[in-house]
Amino acid sequence: MLKRKLASAAAALAVLTLGAGPAHAFEDGPAFSLGFYSDASHTTMVGFARWQCNPGPHATLVWGYSTQYEEVMWVGNCVNGQLEM
Repeated sequence: MLKRKLASAAAALAVLTLGAGPAHAFEDGPAFSLGFYSDASHTTMVGFARWQCNPGPHATLVWGYSTQYEEVMWVGNCVNGQLEM
């Protein structure tokens, strides 16, 4: 019984260790911020998302909520996982 538990633990550790893999390769490209508005007139901002470069380019909602009425603003470029303006 103890041998079976040790074998199971060793197998689980091997899977976790092998699953770690190499470091993440960063994607370079333009970076944006997104302003979200209540309607098509773009007078009342209801949310804001900031661009993140690491891990991989994506936008993260900072406050409020997203809508279909958005304004996209270029803020720089993602280079090796870092935002360069």
